[in-house]
Amino acid sequence: MTIADTTRPTFEMHGLLTDERAMSAKDGWSDENARGLRYAAVGAWVDAIDAFTAAEDAVASRADMASHEAHALVLNNLAQACFRGGRVEDAIRHAQRACSLRAALLGEDAIAVARARSDLAVMLGSAGRAGEGLALISRSIASIELHAGDEDLRLSDVLENAARLAIEVGDRSIHLVADREALRALFGTV
Repeated sequence: MTIADTTRPTFEMHGLLTDERAMSAKDGWSDENARGLRYAAVGAWVDAIDAFTAAEDAVASRADMASHEAHALVLNNLAQACFRGGRVEDAIRHAQRACSLRAALLGEDAIAVARARSDLAVMLGSAGRAGEGLALISRSIASIELHAGDEDLRLSDVLENAARLAIEVGDRSIHLVADREALRALFGTV
């Protein structure tokens, strides 16, 4: 079993957008993104990739803030679909772009950036680059703890990913620490 087999994809609808009305319906990105989400829900990864690519094409050339947020959202979805569809290098490329865009928009330590880094870390681990992934996971954990505290439930997925990456590189001590931290975040003291 690989890290890709056990990690849940993180697809997004419109959660990051601050003002959807800024995006005109004629742009079509939202419809294509929704189509990609429908395909992803049934595991039709090739069709999902095509839809998310069309959404990315529709939003990529716009320069307003809402468009940049939409672009990060679509890039994340495209990265997740590529990852699930076995196109790991494409997934990494799209996830890196999504992470960079979110960092530029929200700041390096924003929770949305931490989540994007966690997703990218999983992809890197799947590509045999678990050391790089662990560095990103560590930064993600620190960002969430900084902004939300060390008992925030948003840590659970990130800590779970950290444990998987640690297993990938064969470091059981990191795995045990991450498991303990995940349990502590979910249930209080362990």
